[in-house]
Amino acid sequence: MVSRIALLLTAALVATTAAQQPQSRTHKWWQDQETRKVLSLTDQQSAQVEDLFEASLPRLRDLRKSLDTLENDLSVLIRNGQSDESVVVAKIDEAEQTRAELNKTRTLMLYRMHKVLTPEQNRKLKELFDQRERERKGKSEQRHF
Repeated sequence: MVSRIALLLTAALVATTAAQQPQSRTHKWWQDQETRKVLSLTDQQSAQVEDLFEASLPRLRDLRKSLDTLENDLSVLIRNGQSDESVVVAKIDEAEQTRAELNKTRTLMLYRMHKVLTPEQNRKLKELFDQRERERKGKSEQRHF
């Protein structure tokens, strides 16, 4: 269970980035030839994951855009300092509800993707994500020296 949650959280990072970037810049691991080879991902599995991603993407983008707008509105209210506290609380509630919906939508997409893969493929995918994260952290730490 813990490894599934770790996989979901790692994949969430990838999906969040994908939802926020233009499609041409999105790294779709399920279409990457090297990753597909390591996972022994079939064409059918790749197509299923792509369908899940494409089905979720419009909603993820809409929610991200709404959240960005709400957070900007909240920042204006706070900087202004003249709003009634109840107005600020209502805007906070609205932003957090939208954030929760974004996270729920993304996590459900990842869960559905996870179900397409075999347990062995999920294990290998987690290993790949863990390796990439270690490499990313290593590069980040090198910049600080």
